[in-house]
Amino acid sequence: MTTNSEKSGKAGRVDVLSESAPERIWLQVDADGNESDRSEPLSKDDWSELTWHFDPIGGQEVEYIRFDLVAHLLEALTSISYASNAPNIRAIARAAIARAEGEES
Repeated sequence: MTTNSEKSGKAGRVDVLSESAPERIWLQVDADGNESDRSEPLSKDDWSELTWHFDPIGGQEVEYIRFDLVAHLLEALTSISYASNAPNIRAIARAAIARAEGEES
């Protein structure tokens, strides 16, 4: 199994503090909001009112993934040719994340 330190590659080693932090968090934009309504941008003026949670709790929220867990994916994506026939970058990212999650099982 690949460790997070090995996955971080050029991004550097993962320190003990980072390694012990949650792998994913959900930024709580509006816990009472309609989760399917994502049509309004979040104003920077409202950033100070944001909270986060370890798990999704509903409403309007944005998932964040700890950088050291995906740094190796970003390195791989930057090496892909951006020719007109190159696959969709989001599809590549989804596939890489799914593969990485499978390695951790």
